[in-house]
Amino acid sequence: MIKCLIGLCIIFSTFNVFANDPIKLSRWITYYYTHEKTEQIPIFIKEMDNPAFLSAVQNTLIGALPHLMLQEPQTVTVIFSDNTSTNIKDMAIEGLHRFGAAYLVPEKYKKPDTTYISLLDAKPFTPEELDMLWGAFMVTGKLAYVDAILTALEPQNHILTKQAARWSLFHHMQKHDKVKNRIEDYLDKQNPTYEAVKEVWDMYKNIKPEKQQAKG
Repeated sequence: MIKCLIGLCIIFSTFNVFANDPIKLSRWITYYYTHEKTEQIPIFIKEMDNPAFLSAVQNTLIGALPHLMLQEPQTVTVIFSDNTSTNIKDMAIEGLHRFGAAYLVPEKYKKPDTTYISLLDAKPFTPEELDMLWGAFMVTGKLAYVDAILTALEPQNHILTKQAARWSLFHHMQKHDKVKNRIEDYLDKQNPTYEAVKEVWDMYKNIKPEKQQAKG
């Protein structure tokens, strides 16, 4: 989880190595649900198919790629072309399995002996799986993925999972009003995660107003 959060923070510097407009490309995936520019998918995939970038945000992309393919079927052709790396193909395959869309994996890339845990049912989540859920949220904007992450705060879950969920929620509520508003919805003392949610909310309220307003 820490690796992936650091990876998200270094997206700008990674893109600087191989992209003409790093800020545009970084914001493109982080806020995809706000613009859904499917015509830019081939460009984005080409630009991000770089070992340094793929390693930095691997789990987030495992969550993002299947949803790009579900939104725009042509993306399947782009990802599974001869022009993309094995790494990005493997991420896409895992993501499709994780989110119940394995039917989109082309026949030649099917791996019948491989078992993946579905994120549509699994909880509590591992820190890596939380990153996959964030990738799914970035593409779809669906609060169901934020709700799933919030369940990781439940008292019975492992301390590392709860800590990863806290920090990822704090990180993303500064970028996405939808996340901030959803966290506020959970500030109900009847909610079993109330204390943990309030910790995240207080962390956010204690940062400087100008930082709260900074998006991207």
